[in-house]
Amino acid sequence: MSIDIFLDRDGTLIEDTGYISKIEDIKMMNGVIDGLKLFMENGYRLHLVSNQSGIVRGKCTPREFAEVQSELVRRLALEGIHFTSVNFCFHAPEDRCECRKPEIGMFEMVSKKFKVFHRSAAMIGDSEVDEKAASNFKIAFWRVGVGYMDFLIAAREVIKSIEK
Repeated sequence: MSIDIFLDRDGTLIEDTGYISKIEDIKMMNGVIDGLKLFMENGYRLHLVSNQSGIVRGKCTPREFAEVQSELVRRLALEGIHFTSVNFCFHAPEDRCECRKPEIGMFEMVSKKFKVFHRSAAMIGDSEVDEKAASNFKIAFWRVGVGYMDFLIAAREVIKSIEK
């Protein structure tokens, strides 16, 4: 049985500086590289699930968004880290879509494609929206970021919890 980790992006993997539109603004959060490597070493599948309404709000262009995301993926690949799936909701909150967290459309899509078992899945995020999405999908949640735990500590706790 595979173990699946759902990950938010901004504020979880990289610093949330607003709507990032330049690759020089990408700054990894503390413990992210080591934590993601730990998941990779244990054979976990990593799924990025992130609300990204910056394009529809005019905060960045589709090209800028793609460049930032490609650079993040490139940097992680240099460390031997790869996502099993990358999933974004580009809708604004007022669109009331089913894919924007805390709704679980992105989670259900991943679950259907990769046969995710809720007992062997968890989410790491930095916000109440992430926590609510994990709760709605009925998986465990660890909160990271400013004022909360370091990503590496969260990764170790996730592994201990899931492998019980």
